Amino acid sequence: MTLPLKWPLLLTVCMLCGCAFEQNIEDISDQYRQRLANVLDVPGPQYEMAPPLPGLDKLSLSHPGLDISIRDFYQMRDCRIYTLVAERNTSLGKIQAASQRYLYELDLLQALQECRKTTDTLSLQIQLDNWLQHKQSALEQHWQQLLQSDEIQQSLSRNLGYIGDTTTDHLSETRQSLQYLLSIHPASPERLRNTQLESHLQQLKQTRLMARVFRTQRLLLYHLPPLTHWLEQQSLKCSGGKPSKQVEYLRNVFGLFFIDQIQPLAGRTNDIYYQLMPLWQSLLSAHPPMSAWLTEREAEFQQYRQALSQHIQFWQRLLEQCNLAPAGANQTQT
Repeated sequence: MTLPLKWPLLLTVCMLCGCAFEQNIEDISDQYRQRLANVLDVPGPQYEMAPPLPGLDKLSLSHPGLDISIRDFYQMRDCRIYTLVAERNTSLGKIQAASQRYLYELDLLQALQECRKTTDTLSLQIQLDNWLQHKQSALEQHWQQLLQSDEIQQSLSRNLGYIGDTTTDHLSETRQSLQYLLSIHPASPERLRNTQLESHLQQLKQTRLMARVFRTQRLLLYHLPPLTHWLEQQSLKCSGGKPSKQVEYLRNVFGLFFIDQIQPLAGRTNDIYYQLMPLWQSLLSAHPPMSAWLTEREAEFQQYRQALSQHIQFWQRLLEQCNLAPAGANQTQT
């Protein structure tokens, strides 16, 4: 006799369980399809190859310079800004990466404010006020330039892997890096000016966790709908609520591949998505093309969730009709 099972509980358990995943989800999904086809002794459905993630558009940005006369520059020789401007005009200072330029602009604003507080010369005070206004208004463009840097672009859209074992996804580190970036946003009440930016950008680039989330969702979106439709065409029924051997074998394949392997991976993918997507949306809200790109991924996520739900609903209907419970490794049977 099989014990009754509540499907919502099954979903919760599978999404929260920790498993060691030795194969990637593409291989598991292909094996799942092939084993179902073997049991039914018919060709399995054809999967359309999931296309790569689209690239992110960049803004065409210009940063109008701020000319300072030698006389005005010399008047600031007792301020920290004197050293900053001198360093900026060296050969290395003129080829700063977007990340370093943004940190420089933050430091420059702070130095201008410090100099404004300490100078007693009226003409210099007026000049400093003008420079402060100019630099503050230009900061948003420097921020946008940082957002469309290669590190962030690659962390979102360029990856060949999928979500796997929880020990390899680096969720905590990725979340910390995004929170750091939000802390140096131009609108942040207390912008940080430390030197951790490069390490956080490299963390995002190396792990590319969100790109793996999007690729995993996209793969299941391209695999599950045709598989569900194919199963619905097989006319699987149970006479008088009694399962045939074929249905029992199918139930075992469903448990071995979907419940024990695909669904935990999907659950982990969802967990990462729900934790990171709000941070990415906040971060990229100042960059319209990249924000629009995220909106497209959000719509794709809803389609993926629907595909997952429809596949589960097929099995729920079949197994309830046959008085069977799912046969995953974590299910108890007598």
